[in-house]
Amino acid sequence: MSDDLPSGPSGSRSDEPGTLNALADNLSPDTRDLPTKKRIKVIVLSAAVSLAVVAATIVGTYAFDLWTTESKTRAGTEAERGIDLARAPFIAHVSEVDVKNFPLDYALDRPLADAELKHITEFTPERQAELVPYLRTLGGYFLRDGPYFLSTRGKYLSEFNLQMHSDRQSQITITDMRPKVIDCQPSTGVAVISVPPDGVSAYTGLLFDLAAENPEAIIVDETDNRGSPFFASNVINLGGGAEPANLRVQSLTSHEACEWEIEVEYADSTGEHTSVIQNGDVPFRSEALPRDADQHWEWQSRGGGTWVNCRINDNAVCLSDPANR
Repeated sequence: MSDDLPSGPSGSRSDEPGTLNALADNLSPDTRDLPTKKRIKVIVLSAAVSLAVVAATIVGTYAFDLWTTESKTRAGTEAERGIDLARAPFIAHVSEVDVKNFPLDYALDRPLADAELKHITEFTPERQAELVPYLRTLGGYFLRDGPYFLSTRGKYLSEFNLQMHSDRQSQITITDMRPKVIDCQPSTGVAVISVPPDGVSAYTGLLFDLAAENPEAIIVDETDNRGSPFFASNVINLGGGAEPANLRVQSLTSHEACEWEIEVEYADSTGEHTSVIQNGDVPFRSEALPRDADQHWEWQSRGGGTWVNCRINDNAVCLSDPANR
């Protein structure tokens, strides 16, 4: 009797266990002693476990990468925030107001020489573009009367330009600015040159009355809120792409020269803070006219205009004289 298997479809079916066993031998040789069906189950189960392990590894790796990426992002953001907050909250630049026109008061802490007086009294308001630069070369200081809408009789106004900006990426908000007077002494001026106004004058910016009991920033712009506290209805935002603040800062004194600084209250993402603005490394200085200057010349426009010596001419009524202000 022959051992050969019959050919045809029945022969193909009889080959299936052998093919499966051959495949099982390749995939799992350790299961040769098991029945074919059981071997297949073991192999399928092992494959499923392997796939699950691979999938878990992939998911775990992705989750770990995601977590570490988010952690790194958070750490980077916190580091950037720390660097940003380490920057100065704002930077202040102070510059002189370019006095180009009248009215004005000019004081000098030394007597004017005869030649200087002669040169000054040759000027007329029509030549104001020449007078102001000349006065500046003598080394004195310029003053103005206080705004007409405030009670500023006997007080003198000094002013400067203040630009404030911030390099921070995050925004800061200035909520108040107040002057802190350090010291005031009588004016040391001995020579005064004055060109009083013919009418009232308008001023723009913030004004501090250093002689007030509790001075605060006053609005002096030509608005409905003129004369009101600026920070009662306004704030100044800096940093975070905000435009720099350009302010004309004015101060009032009364026959005394005062040294002072500006205390700034501001808020950022960490809370409320206080900083100080000075003129570089020194306090601001606001001057005043002396009560009784040794030399005092005033331009008077009546009668075609003339310079009057307020200390010699007994008939002269000098509007700029402290006794008349």
